Amino acid sequence: MLSSSTASPTRRRLLLPPMHRRGWRIVVRRVPLYKELYEASSRLRDAKLRTLEFEVRLAEKGRLGLEQLAEVLPRFMPTPKKEEVPEPFVPLTDEDEDSVDHALGGRNRRERLVVHESSNIVITREILQCLNEKDWLNDEVINLYLELLKERELREPNKFLKCHFFNTFFYKKLSTDGYDYKSVRRWTTKRKLGYSLTECDKIFVPIHKEVHWCLAVINIRDKKFQFLDSLGSMDMKALRILARYLVDEVKDKSGQHIDVLSWKQEGVKNLPLQENGWDCGMFMLKYIDFYSRDMDLIFGQAIESHRAGAEVFHGDGACRKKSVEMLEELGLPKGLLPLEDIEEFGYNRGTGFMWLSQRKKWTEHTFKKIKQTVSYAAEVTAFVEKGKLRKITGVKTKELMLWLSVVEVYVANASPEKVTFKTGTGLSDSFDATAFALGE
Repeated sequence: MLSSSTASPTRRRLLLPPMHRRGWRIVVRRVPLYKELYEASSRLRDAKLRTLEFEVRLAEKGRLGLEQLAEVLPRFMPTPKKEEVPEPFVPLTDEDEDSVDHALGGRNRRERLVVHESSNIVITREILQCLNEKDWLNDEVINLYLELLKERELREPNKFLKCHFFNTFFYKKLSTDGYDYKSVRRWTTKRKLGYSLTECDKIFVPIHKEVHWCLAVINIRDKKFQFLDSLGSMDMKALRILARYLVDEVKDKSGQHIDVLSWKQEGVKNLPLQENGWDCGMFMLKYIDFYSRDMDLIFGQAIESHRAGAEVFHGDGACRKKSVEMLEELGLPKGLLPLEDIEEFGYNRGTGFMWLSQRKKWTEHTFKKIKQTVSYAAEVTAFVEKGKLRKITGVKTKELMLWLSVVEVYVANASPEKVTFKTGTGLSDSFDATAFALGE
């Protein structure tokens, strides 16, 4: 290989750097390349930022415009009506009314009407008599209803909260000698229930206070201990007992500690309240029914509102006189309501509501001319209008050894000499109006 010193001139020219080759232009950079690239990227970035800034301003103007529109638009739109939530009460069919009449009115008081196998609850006709007017619900009827609520939840779990329903004996056991967890410890094993109490949204605890039913709720979902009383009272002692129970229950079943010190203990306000001395059990059960549906307590004794504006009379003499005057005014026979030893008569002319209360629990009267026996409960109510008593409660007539509820009595314009009785089964019969004359 030749060394550079001996290479020919041509070869030496080829070995010169490229910028010295013939025909090539030598470029001398005043600004380094990296600075040019940086400035170019800065100009591109600034352009994008200006575009983004414009889009932000545009979006802000759009937002402000929508806010102004939202303020103005309701003035030109009708206010939507709040949808009324229907009360979850199913009216009895004629067939249901017939079944009720048979269940309450049969002769054999020891007859088994219901046998609930899973709970071993047996309902006889004697036990079912607590559903009559002015009676208190007993343990068997309440506990059977709670069993039916359990079964309802299992059938349609998506419609109802996950709940546990203690029976009426639980709190009695738990509160023995102040507090006794051991007596109820085995009531809630997972083997028995199939779940633990802490998996529930709400736990219902019926409480019986000698002659009054109340309800306590361990509201796990909302972290509350709640007390509901249809007379409006509060029992902090019961809530403290249940708070202690929940702590012991969780520790016993899971070995863990649950802190309930921050849980609220409250008497639920704005409850539907009973307006008599015997419906506490029914109110307690409806509290449970509605709460297990996760519904507001929208029920009440609607019929009681009609008493507020009524003219009321007391004493047998005054009540008989006023009730006869009302029947005469309506064009109905004066002897249609032969109650005995009447204590109270009320009549609200504005709504047409009337009631009669007698001292006896039941009065049976046979209208001799037609040989028809009719029974009258301790309280009879009806809505009245010219020639008619409708929505009657507390009146039954005997047909073929069965007592059937009378729901309507009327005198037709076309046949004023006849009085028609209509029962809850849909059956009706007409009689000579003179059979119901005063004193008959």
